[in-house]
Amino acid sequence: MAKPRRVTKSEAVTTAEVNGASTDEINAIEDGKIFDYITGKPVAENDKERVRQRIARALFHEYGISVDDMEPDFKVKVDGANKKIDIAIFEPGSEHTPKNVRRLVVCQKELKLGDRGAYKMRDHEQAAKDLDVLKAAMAACENCKYGLWTNGLEFFFFRVERTRFDVKFKPIGDWPLSDESIGTRDVASHARLRRADPEMLRTAFRRCHNFIHGNEGMPKDAAFWQFLYLIFAKMHDERQPNDARRFWAGRFEKNGQLIDEQFDPA
Repeated sequence: MAKPRRVTKSEAVTTAEVNGASTDEINAIEDGKIFDYITGKPVAENDKERVRQRIARALFHEYGISVDDMEPDFKVKVDGANKKIDIAIFEPGSEHTPKNVRRLVVCQKELKLGDRGAYKMRDHEQAAKDLDVLKAAMAACENCKYGLWTNGLEFFFFRVERTRFDVKFKPIGDWPLSDESIGTRDVASHARLRRADPEMLRTAFRRCHNFIHGNEGMPKDAAFWQFLYLIFAKMHDERQPNDARRFWAGRFEKNGQLIDEQFDPA
């Protein structure tokens, strides 16, 4: 049986509206609890849950995915045992069953400043062990198309490619929007620009800074200035006349557009 309706994308979503709770009820929530963005019900607050709540907000605000089509802690049978997947996303308006799963999200707690590896941004090979549960769940859901593993700072996106004899998980730069249309590769002509969630925008800035600082071995002050140069370069590029934007890298473009060519043309 289909789940009861909670909210649609056209409505302004807040946790209060999702749950139908009054301001007094929200203020009265017990210590150590927060409202789940998807269900509107109180859940235990911890490091991993905070990551899941940020991702749920981003799925709605940035990707246009309705909370009606999400479910937290969705059980997927993997190797004969039920595994709880942090967020499952279903075919719009469909029953929440494994057959209707289209995307899956696995979350882990975010590393804190000072933790080992907090500044090091891993690649897919380095994070392979952490990605096993997500890949197994995507393989188990026969119609799943996309997956995401995140600890709030690292984001590993996948597209599922199925053949008669095999299932492959292709790393991609990001997910398409809710209608699964990525539009043209030129951001200037994109019919649907993503509106960044403020919390996710701060996360994106931190990821860029950490990559420069951790992966390039730069001191923090030098990494800050390199990051600042990138921001101002993009601002300058966006202000060019005739929509002639050239400072970009395509998410689904194999080679993207080499940034070096913008500064050192042959």
